[in-house]
Amino acid sequence: MTKETRARHTLEFKEEAVHLVSGSKQMATVTKNLGLAEQTLHNWVKAAGNGGLKGSAAPTVSVE
Repeated sequence: MTKETRARHTLEFKEEAVHLVSGSKQMATVTKNLGLAEQTLHNWVKAAGNGGLKGSAAPTVSVE
């Protein structure tokens, strides 16, 4: 059994994903397009609303 590594995303990537949801796109559509789990994006939206959204310095996924 192999251990999966956790994807790390930059603050800019997270902010863009949150912006897409805030811009009236459905969360399911955004997560499918970006390859994210719905719960992950939900957590980012919640964190952004509380002012606590943070990003990784070393991205493994980029926004196209």
